[in-house]
Amino acid sequence: MLKLIDSQEVLTNTLWILTYWTRYDDRIFQVIRDMGYLPRIKYALHSGIETMAKPALRVLGDLMAGPDEIGQVKVDIF
Repeated sequence: MLKLIDSQEVLTNTLWILTYWTRYDDRIFQVIRDMGYLPRIKYALHSGIETMAKPALRVLGDLMAGPDEIGQVKVDIF
């Protein structure tokens, strides 16, 4: 779903929702990856649009949190 979103406002709101999921569930990384959301998160982060970049950065921070070994695997995938 996220990969089909063209509206900046909808993408921003969706990213804020993902911040709540990623904050409380360590297993969500696999879901986000499998659903194809990583490219849209990366796009939002690099967009230069602060309202999109903030939640994208927060999602990535939550996804990368945890032991270094697991974080490195996630970085390699991203």
